[in-house]
Amino acid sequence: MSEHHPGSSDLTLERSHFTLERTFDASPERVFRAFATREGLAAWWSPGASVKTEIEAFDFREGGITKSIFAAPGRVFRNHLRYENIVPNRRIVAAMTMWHIDGATSSVLVISVDFVPEGEGCRLVFGEHGAFLDGLESSKGHNAGFNYMLDTLVAAVAADAVAA
Repeated sequence: MSEHHPGSSDLTLERSHFTLERTFDASPERVFRAFATREGLAAWWSPGASVKTEIEAFDFREGGITKSIFAAPGRVFRNHLRYENIVPNRRIVAAMTMWHIDGATSSVLVISVDFVPEGEGCRLVFGEHGAFLDGLESSKGHNAGFNYMLDTLVAAVAADAVAA
């Protein structure tokens, strides 16, 4: 159970879904490695320029969990990403829960990533289905954060910052 128990008038639930796409001049295998290795993930897994990210644990396999902390000025969140379905070089589906530093659950999400071959490159299709709790986070914030992450991913892959 969540440690956060606001008064009944403070309880809110925002539901959301969005899809983002990026195109890469790199193979699906190369883009997939940016998710499948700790070093690859560390190259882009931050939702903003002012956010310090620490990857505490990395276990990329079905049933495995990656744990991270996002620390921005005045806000700190814990993030657990549990990998539910992995098809190498084609698809990742994960359940993600985030907690505010005080222990309050702030969001529960399903994340899906498709790696679609296109010629010599790859089209990445990212989806998020989310439930945002008690105003601690928002769909708008997640959309902006994942747009930033995916732009950083494109740059990291282009710069060969993701190990081949």
